[in-house]
Amino acid sequence: MQAELLEKYHPSMLQLLKIQGLGPKTIALIWSAYQVSDVDGVEKLAREGKIRELPRMGEKHEKKLLKAIEDYRRISGRFLIDAAETEANKLAAYLAEFPGFDKITPAGSLRRGRETVGDLDILVTGAACCSAEERQRAVQYIAQYPPLMSIIAQGDNKISFRLRSDLQVDVAPASARIVRRSHAVFHRIESPQRSLAPARPQDGLHAQRIQSR
Repeated sequence: MQAELLEKYHPSMLQLLKIQGLGPKTIALIWSAYQVSDVDGVEKLAREGKIRELPRMGEKHEKKLLKAIEDYRRISGRFLIDAAETEANKLAAYLAEFPGFDKITPAGSLRRGRETVGDLDILVTGAACCSAEERQRAVQYIAQYPPLMSIIAQGDNKISFRLRSDLQVDVAPASARIVRRSHAVFHRIESPQRSLAPARPQDGLHAQRIQSR
């Protein structure tokens, strides 16, 4: 059945077979109804409530499918842009509390607005990034980020770590010259007192919306 599916429809269906709850018959059913044969497309259908409209499907199955896709992305190392933005917002709030960080800029897939990201790349600039000693202090502060699960690599100019969500984050205190190459500054600090809203007790960190577009 799998070989027939790939021969008749599209090679990307092989990826769909890796998602729990999606067998050849269900994938063929989705293709026949919507001509969708990739993970992103199936996820979009499920979020729009279109999977439940198919025969032998329903709202419960649709929710299970979305959960299975989330699990698949986590295992395969890819995260939806919304999830990455949420983590970036929390990290931005934490970074904003360090004296001398003036701009926090997304790089990589997050800056480009891709649907999924493999990791989170952040450039930070300001007075705290001007000397090797100041950058070292900044990196040490970043290493104390509460949701940080493990440090992958740490140096004077960059720190890479993994969050509890399993998302890898790379933060580089950089010169303003490097950051100016990016057009998407998503957080500008006017002053620590005025720009930061009080954190809510229920989440511990106030989320600030990324202005990346």
